[in-house]
Amino acid sequence: MIEHSVRMPLYRVKYIAWLALESLCRQKGIDFEWELIIAEEQNNDELFGKKAVKAYKARLQDVGCVRIKYISLKHWIPLADKMILLMQHTSPSSKAMMPHAADRYSSPDILRVQHDVFKNPRIEWFCTRPSTIFYDIETGCERVTPNPAKGSANCVRLDIARKVIHSKGQGRGVDKWFYNKCTEIVGRKLITFTDTETWKNSFATNGMNTCTLNRQRRMTHGHPKWSPVGFDWKKNIPADIMERLSGMKKLIPLHKTHWG
Repeated sequence: MIEHSVRMPLYRVKYIAWLALESLCRQKGIDFEWELIIAEEQNNDELFGKKAVKAYKARLQDVGCVRIKYISLKHWIPLADKMILLMQHTSPSSKAMMPHAADRYSSPDILRVQHDVFKNPRIEWFCTRPSTIFYDIETGCERVTPNPAKGSANCVRLDIARKVIHSKGQGRGVDKWFYNKCTEIVGRKLITFTDTETWKNSFATNGMNTCTLNRQRRMTHGHPKWSPVGFDWKKNIPADIMERLSGMKKLIPLHKTHWG
């Protein structure tokens, strides 16, 4: 029986979605069944594609993923609407849903930790603090920066989230919009578990999709909220992941042909 859901919206992520899927394939301590639900617009020239997702099927199954749902979209839709669509396809038995960005490498413990937390029926929201570490593909890890947002990896109890399905989405500020919608439903702030450990071996990237290009511009122009941090890449992130990331610098000019 599926107990946990991971939703992954994709758009123009041909060069980076491997990172998210690799991190899911490397989850540890999984003794429950979970599902991965992906939605991707087909009308773009940086399509990751169903075939590429399927290549990870066996490895995902090895770590408890018993269902992979790939939703093919003919046209672009706003991220909030895509979030609602992904929720509509979660299994009825699933208790919690984690959003997973295509440019993110998650801790190998994140699914286990979330699953354990949501065994407590009082917990409604899961967030990771104090920060997300970012890897700048263009310049290398010397441009690692902390996320100014309050938290990330926001996992929510699905019996609350499903009530948002009939809400009207919005294009920006999706996480805040979604949290506010959930609080409207329950009539108060959500009972939250704050995870302070899994951020230490997870990170996101910049410059390889629409959201992360905004991070790239802020880094490049010295935005005051972005400053280097002492992150031990060799200790926290697998060497093969770092090697593959370091080889992606040559893809930036090609990608920016469409987005720069």
